[in-house]
Amino acid sequence: ARLEVGSLHTHAAIKVASLKDLCIRACADMVETDADNLEISDPGDGSSHDLLRLPPSDLERIKYILERSKILGQPRVYRRFFRNKQDARLDKIRPATRDFVGLTADE
Repeated sequence: ARLEVGSLHTHAAIKVASLKDLCIRACADMVETDADNLEISDPGDGSSHDLLRLPPSDLERIKYILERSKILGQPRVYRRFFRNKQDARLDKIRPATRDFVGLTADE
């Protein structure tokens, strides 16, 4: 469907995702696949799969995507955001959203 230049204002706007949004979505998909792969190195090792190298704002956006996909509560997925298992267990309370990861009710 070709749009005429003079009538663009009469059509609904088309929102195109930014490159950053696409990268955040790709990182969320990578976290999901890495959680099942036991041979992937631990978080904090500096590899290309290390999420801890990202800024905190990007980590929160990735967590948001995973939470909406209802997979953030899985222990192996949530573990990818921390250096060790103890930190992952202790930091299940999220002050920003005022909830406890893993105890949300599925609808």
